[in-house]
Amino acid sequence: MKNKKKAKTTNKNVLSNSAKLDVPINEYYQLILNEYNIERDRKQSIETRSGIILSLIATFFAFVLEKVKMSEIFELVNQPLTFTLLLLIISGIVFYIAFFTSILFSLLSIKIKTYAFYNVSKITTAILMAPRVPAMGQIILDFVEAIQNNRNINDKKAKYFNWAVISLVICIASLCIYRNLTQGGTNG
Repeated sequence: MKNKKKAKTTNKNVLSNSAKLDVPINEYYQLILNEYNIERDRKQSIETRSGIILSLIATFFAFVLEKVKMSEIFELVNQPLTFTLLLLIISGIVFYIAFFTSILFSLLSIKIKTYAFYNVSKITTAILMAPRVPAMGQIILDFVEAIQNNRNINDKKAKYFNWAVISLVICIASLCIYRNLTQGGTNG
C-alpha cells in the first residue's frame, strides 16, 4: 500500500515537472492508445478462435460418439488382458479425458471476464482545466493500468486456448489409435 502511494506521488511529480519540459506527450498517448486497441483486438481474436474450436469439438463429438462408446471400453476391461487390448482401453479412456478437457479449456478461453476500460468518471472539471501535459500524462497512466489488466486476462485466455488445442490433438490421436485397433479386429 505504501509503495502504491509512493508510486502515485512520484507519477504526479513527474507529470507536473514534465509540463516544463518538451515532452512528446501526444506520441506517448498515441502509443498507449494503440496498445490498448491491440489488446482489445487480441481478446476478440482469442474468443473467435476458441469459438471455432468449440464448434469443431461439438461436431467432432456428434460424429465420434458412436465410434468410441464408453460402454465398449468398460466391456473391454472385463476381457483377458493383452497388450493390444490394454492399448485399446487406454486410447479409449484418453479419448474421453482429452475430449472433455478440450471442452473445458475452450469454455474457459471464451469465459467473459471484465476488461478494464478508461474510467470516464475520472474526467472532471478540474482535469479539464489542468495544464495539458500533466492531464494527458494522467490519462496515459490510467490507460497503462487498463492495458496491463487486459493483457493479463488475454494471456490467461491464450493459455486456455493452447491447452484446448493440445487436448483436441490428443483426442484425435487417441481416436486414431482406438479406431485402428478396433478395425484390426483385436477387440473380439
